[in-house]
Amino acid sequence: MVATDDGSSQNFLVRRYLVGGTPDPAFGTGGAVTVDFGGGDDVPYALAIQGDGRIVVAGTSTLAGTPRAALARLTTGGVLDPTFGTAGKVVSSFASITSARDVALQSDQRILIVGETGSSFFPDAYVARYTIAGVLDPTFGTGGVSVQSVGFWSDSGFSLAVQPNDAILAGGLAFAGGDFGEWFVLRLTAAGVLDASFGDGGIVKTDPGGGMLAAEVLDIVVQPDGYILAGGPTGTTLLDFHSDFAIARYEPDGDPDPGWGGGDVVVTPVLTGAVGTVFTPLQALALQPDGAVLAVGSTTTSSTTSVRNAVVARYLADGTLDTNWGGDGLVTVAKTFAGVLALDAALQPDGRLLLAARDQAKIATLRLLADAACAECAVCGDGVVGDGEECDDGNPADGDCCTSSCAFDDGAPCDDGDACTTDTCLAGACVGTATPAPSCRAGAAGTLVMTRSAAGKETLSWAWRKGAATSIEEIPAQRYTLCVYDQSAAAQPIARLATQGPLCGTKLCFTSTPKRTSYSDPASTSDGTRKVVLTSGTSGKASAQLVARGDHLVLPALPLVGAVSAQLHAENGICWGATYSTVQRNHRSRFSAKVD
Repeated sequence: MVATDDGSSQNFLVRRYLVGGTPDPAFGTGGAVTVDFGGGDDVPYALAIQGDGRIVVAGTSTLAGTPRAALARLTTGGVLDPTFGTAGKVVSSFASITSARDVALQSDQRILIVGETGSSFFPDAYVARYTIAGVLDPTFGTGGVSVQSVGFWSDSGFSLAVQPNDAILAGGLAFAGGDFGEWFVLRLTAAGVLDASFGDGGIVKTDPGGGMLAAEVLDIVVQPDGYILAGGPTGTTLLDFHSDFAIARYEPDGDPDPGWGGGDVVVTPVLTGAVGTVFTPLQALALQPDGAVLAVGSTTTSSTTSVRNAVVARYLADGTLDTNWGGDGLVTVAKTFAGVLALDAALQPDGRLLLAARDQAKIATLRLLADAACAECAVCGDGVVGDGEECDDGNPADGDCCTSSCAFDDGAPCDDGDACTTDTCLAGACVGTATPAPSCRAGAAGTLVMTRSAAGKETLSWAWRKGAATSIEEIPAQRYTLCVYDQSAAAQPIARLATQGPLCGTKLCFTSTPKRTSYSDPASTSDGTRKVVLTSGTSGKASAQLVARGDHLVLPALPLVGAVSAQLHAENGICWGATYSTVQRNHRSRFSAKVD
């Protein structure tokens, strides 16, 4: 999931991708959603995903020439959520709150944003909290907003993190007297008040770059042990403005951790030897399971501003640069198009790193292998069978014939999508054998009739009566498939019939009552299936029937050899079946038999 503006019209643009990197057709229109706040430029800066999957996007909307903080919430299907704000959108009621640079969620899903407020020359940092309905929370700060003056001159808030106890961390840039390069991390209580137990009265200031106007906290990460990582760009002279990555670690009470990286701040030169002003803004941090830290940014020189490369640095758990990562601790992602400006990052469960970036006016989403030092190494789940892997189906999950360690899962049950086969994993593939299921709920009575005549006049009628106990909860409206098998040694299916849905013509295919689920398709538009009725009941009382006819019905050549069996399979795994061995009629135009 990535958010950016949509180029020339400057609206919020949110895209969702499938695991393979293609747009998700189930989200918005072709995988994308555009949100227009109805004014001037709308620019998103961050997004967060709620526990129920809804998506909150935060940024700036310019209304009547005045920029204001703006929020939008989308449903999981990519539609503006009408239960949020006004038709899914919120614009700050305070004209002085000009932007929302980051967004975070507390445990109860209340929404936090951070930015700057007040005069454009002397702004202060703010954190605001909204309820889940998109209304400023009056129990937070003053009227839902906590304004903090950190520096002597002006302050800007850029980043947020929420600790497990719902305490709020905010980071940004403070102009403090003659020392123009300080960054800050502050902590607020859940009520929006500075936490006096953190740092100096709730605030920690750090000068990572020798006093230049080049130090801001653009990302904050809380480690599992409570330690806090803050990262951003820094520089010491005008000629290397924003030229270095800077990361600091703080103890849970806000004191700098001198044992991390050998000093209060770890500064890493990323681009050296360039002529003119150099920009390498560190934009995001990601924490790996082994405690290592990934820092993500980009390189740009003033003389070639269109040439940008994404850069990822890796630090070991003790804060030292991992020189096995890319050979020197840095990996540069150079693309053939005109530059990659990396803006955010996220770590997947399989260890691969996703980068959200810009390629001029386009979204660029990149994925790096878990071990950038070994581009040829096998990575289980990347869809490529590498050294030591028996299979790789593009995901690290079990249950699909290729295990989470990329080994064959031979003999395990699977599903090849054909309800009329019994399926087993073999050499990484799901192999189906066309045999009846070994056990289905049995019926003590019923008939099976097939008739062949002129084209379009064939019919099949199947009845299963006096059946095993079946509750109404076990026969929900869903897809059903009738499989008819001969009784030869091969036991091949001689007919397959399936329901469709959800619409049959202009009406719903399925209807339900407290005891029965019915399917009706008068046009027999799929494969001839016209009617299916399943009735719940205690043992000996349940029943089912299916009727099919029409041009799409395909029947076997008659007469048949001996008896047949029929099983009705539901998508929930339940099946109902019987063997129709008492043959009543069997010639080239009609077969009929009943259960013994």
